[in-house]
Amino acid sequence: KYDKAVFNVEPLNWQLSDHGKLFTALHAENLTTGYSSVISGSGTLDLAVSNTKSVTLSADIAGSLSETQRLLITTLSISPSLLHCSKHDLCYAFAKYEAIQETLKKVNIMIKDGTWKHQKPTNEEVVELFFAKSTYHKYYWATFANVYRFPEIVSWLYCEANAPKDYEIWGSQHPSIGVLTEVMKEREREAGIEEGGSGSSKKNKGKDKESGKKDKGKEREKSHKKQHK
Repeated sequence: KYDKAVFNVEPLNWQLSDHGKLFTALHAENLTTGYSSVISGSGTLDLAVSNTKSVTLSADIAGSLSETQRLLITTLSISPSLLHCSKHDLCYAFAKYEAIQETLKKVNIMIKDGTWKHQKPTNEEVVELFFAKSTYHKYYWATFANVYRFPEIVSWLYCEANAPKDYEIWGSQHPSIGVLTEVMKEREREAGIEEGGSGSSKKNKGKDKESGKKDKGKEREKSHKKQHK
């Protein structure tokens, strides 16, 4: 154990990661919660629950988590690559948005079937695993919640093999949440969809060509809303 190693002045086994950073894995045990909150200031924390799951977190991330958030990570095997990262990439941000929705969904299912034995996490605790709360609500939530109406954009965000080319979605602009918001508004205006409404299109050129895409978008949007009610 880390505390015993420090007390006995025993050496820790440090390793060099692919990114050139030193890390060490700590075996975590706790009779009540299934993990220990002891971490090394410059290494990583290996959270293990019931000896069946293990998630390795960097010390700066592990040190900022609440007990409930650590339980969420270990119980649901949330990928550390999605946690508290300031990487400004639209596809990455969308993946984090969907991880929030999936986490909320899974917790609600576990609460209903009685397999979540801990305090119910608040929406804020889930959100703050992935985003700063103010950033999420100000910039990402509303836009990503409505993007499912545009299947070609969703396909691009999923990085699908048959997704549109960058210029077909963004033109000469760099993809960002602000640009995405404007692109969606422009497409709504072009399609005759009132902002915030369910959508009804005007008769125009390309209606038959676009109808299949719109139907697919409605199906995705309906599925998304149904999952996260």
